[in-house]
Amino acid sequence: MDNAAKKYSIDTTDYQVGQDNVQKWGFDIHNPVFGISAGLVILCLLSLLIVDPATARDALNGLRNSIIADFDLFFMWSTNFFIVFAIALLLSPLGKIRIGGKEARAEHSTLSWLSMLFRG
Repeated sequence: MDNAAKKYSIDTTDYQVGQDNVQKWGFDIHNPVFGISAGLVILCLLSLLIVDPATARDALNGLRNSIIADFDLFFMWSTNFFIVFAIALLLSPLGKIRIGGKEARAEHSTLSWLSMLFRG
């Protein structure tokens, strides 16, 4: 192995994976990589929307249509899984656990809660 390869070898570095990461809001991200990448994506998308809205609309509609066409079974099976999982939780002993503790009582009636949930 030549001198440069030894100098920059993974075996001789003291760098630890994740040592430069930032932990905020429960996420562990590599700040420069994430921030620059997200900023560039947003900047490119906004500039395309400002410069040529018709092309941007067509491109985003095409992207949406391809996502729907390619992942339709995934969406359907994910929804089915979560519905079955929610029903299984409801019917299991875990369905009896009260959020807020044993003495917690609902702030609103079921009818009021459903009205607020489905209010447009």
